[in-house]
Amino acid sequence: MQALVTKFKQVSTDYYLMLIAMFLMKTGQFMLLPFLAIFLIKTAHISPSEIGLVIGSGAFVYGAFSLAAGVLTDRLGVKKVLITALLLGSISLFFFFSIRNVAWYIAMNVLTGISRSLFNVGGKSYGVEGLSFEMRRFCFSLRSMATNSGASVGPLFGAYFAIHSNLLVFPVIGMLYLALGVLCLLILKNCVKDMDKKPVTVGEAMGVLRKDTLLQLLMLITFVYWLTYSQFDSTLPQYLALSLHNGVHIYTAMFVVSAVGCAGLQVITTHLTRNCSEGALSYSGMVLFAIAYVLIALFLQVPALIIASVFLVFAEIIVIPVNDLLTAKIAPENRIGTYYGAISLATVGMGIGPMLGGYIYQHLGVKAVFLSCAVLCLMTIVLYKKLIDLIMAA
Repeated sequence: MQALVTKFKQVSTDYYLMLIAMFLMKTGQFMLLPFLAIFLIKTAHISPSEIGLVIGSGAFVYGAFSLAAGVLTDRLGVKKVLITALLLGSISLFFFFSIRNVAWYIAMNVLTGISRSLFNVGGKSYGVEGLSFEMRRFCFSLRSMATNSGASVGPLFGAYFAIHSNLLVFPVIGMLYLALGVLCLLILKNCVKDMDKKPVTVGEAMGVLRKDTLLQLLMLITFVYWLTYSQFDSTLPQYLALSLHNGVHIYTAMFVVSAVGCAGLQVITTHLTRNCSEGALSYSGMVLFAIAYVLIALFLQVPALIIASVFLVFAEIIVIPVNDLLTAKIAPENRIGTYYGAISLATVGMGIGPMLGGYIYQHLGVKAVFLSCAVLCLMTIVLYKKLIDLIMAA
């Protein structure tokens, strides 16, 4: 315990501010996005296809803009990118419902997607230079804890305000983002590299992506991760709602177990596994994912579903920090933002996953969806092994 306390003391004040900003950004995101359809139905009275267009626009832009966000981070510095992200997030939330028009909703959600993309890449890039291997792991676990805490709190607030059709909360969060932007301006350090005399362009970043085998492997791993994990947000709620009388309540319980478990156990799990290699952690994480998906596929009872949620918790808190650490290992010091941006491109798996899962669900059944996810997770172990072997040989 004393070693854990010492690590907390070694983390700088400005990094803690970045974590607070990350928590509030994620809280606002999970207040808005999961319940945006409810708000639009109640307040805008637009068609389901238009609602799908509004919601999908932000997710698409979030993934598509990631590489550009990484390039901007390396060119401008992390501090400027984080402040810009908070400013854009503030504008989008403050004005989201000020005009009742589909085009306006799309524009604001696109702005939200750009903001999330900038903040995600900038937040991952901030404060990792010059840290030891052990402190990088610890900082990555703190960041995961902050984002998971926001993901656990956001839906609770979002559900409350969705039920009461109260839109005042969004301009309030927008103003909070703006205040955080001012604090970041005063406190955060600028991490532009003096060695980076010729900043990379998007075209050059694409060239790096084509040439770097390590980056390609990690992108493929991340893509598979989001492809399978997205079933938890898309296929699973449909399956439970159609198969069980109280399926919505059970899914909510699973969601809460996942979010709260990730937030509460992230740091302590990282500390306890500090002597484990990246290989051991990544392999065990994907095995845990596979077990969870098999439980969901084969057992439609509440105890099995809750146990699956627990497996998902430990899998997530192991795999995400390991992927961030592997990214930091393969990225040159003056290209960390670009590499995190490239990895974030793999989040398109979150968009492809629900479509692919829905097709398999409709034609082959839900068991085929989750058993396929389990097989993909086990196959990913091979990719991890190849990646780690190449890193060790470099």
